[in-house]
Amino acid sequence: AFENADASLGRAIDSVDIDEYTPSLVPAGAKGFAWRATKNVSRMLPSMLKCYFKGTDDSIKPYKKWSEDIMELCQDSNFMKDASFGNVWEVLINKWNDSLRMFGPVLVGLISSSQVKKIFSGNKEAEDLIDSLFMDLEGNPTSEMGHAMLRLALFPELQEIQTSNVFVHKLEERTLSNDFMVAYSDYMKRYGCRCMKEIDIATPRTQENIKEFFKGLKKIDIQNNAINNVVERRDAAYQKLLVIATKTRRQKSFVKHATNIKKLMGYREHPKYMYVVLVSSMRRRALSIGRKFVAQGRMECIEQIFDLTIDQITEAQTDPEIDLMSHVRESMSHYATMEHVKEYPLLFDSRGKIIRGKRKTAEGDEEGVLYGDPISC
Repeated sequence: AFENADASLGRAIDSVDIDEYTPSLVPAGAKGFAWRATKNVSRMLPSMLKCYFKGTDDSIKPYKKWSEDIMELCQDSNFMKDASFGNVWEVLINKWNDSLRMFGPVLVGLISSSQVKKIFSGNKEAEDLIDSLFMDLEGNPTSEMGHAMLRLALFPELQEIQTSNVFVHKLEERTLSNDFMVAYSDYMKRYGCRCMKEIDIATPRTQENIKEFFKGLKKIDIQNNAINNVVERRDAAYQKLLVIATKTRRQKSFVKHATNIKKLMGYREHPKYMYVVLVSSMRRRALSIGRKFVAQGRMECIEQIFDLTIDQITEAQTDPEIDLMSHVRESMSHYATMEHVKEYPLLFDSRGKIIRGKRKTAEGDEEGVLYGDPISC
């Protein structure tokens, strides 16, 4: 995979000696990992077995309800309104961890993925089609977000607007159609929290930059968009695979596992998405606290709230004597050690070792042969 993207990066990865990074002693943080992992998997077993014996539709319902409840909770401005920053985070992350017990059906989807590959093992034509079964799956938040963006882009009134300033003005004045406003509000409720580097609480969200979001909508090719035919491609692959499976008398097994893939595998990304929902909720709370600290003269700008730890923010909420700027300076001091770096190497480890692959060299006397890696212009 690395070689397809960058040949030199692929060689660098191949040159890594894993033994060099294998500790002679088990690190303290890794001790008991196997037991903890086993314990977590055991929590999924009841919902996994229910899914296996009673079917997919009912088994995933508890998780879907949980995710909708958390979505509403994170949108509620009155939720734990007067609680400390640390207490709110503890409650939310515990709720997120609780979802693990409802995640068993996805294990069934993973098993079905493996079984489908076994059914068609050795059949090159079938192996090329299997990837299409994983397109546009139910419960996949990234796929659903793509569909939601396309629906917004298709509105004629959106197509008529030429600038982001006009779009924002119309939103503020609510002069767009009710249908558009409902679709837009639902999008922002569900996906306004998403963005590049979305795990980082310091990263601004889509809902904070509506102008850029509008530009993204305008870039969508509504006539020749891949989303328009992805379902047809998946269904066509399914029908071809069904014909192949029927020839080997394994059609019943294929239909069962393909159904599991369609209904369950999309949810494997969902916990990460819900974590982003939680992070976005905490970001809004952190910014609110940051405004208060700036108004009190304890910080120089609101964004410095993200240079503090959860404990530091929590303590500062009740102790006005804490010097927040000293914490900020201490947090930022680590960046000073890298100020001299103008451009980071493509691959390096936590010790600062730059990893480079061996360059291709000529073997023997090959006149007129140029060695190197092709690049695009």
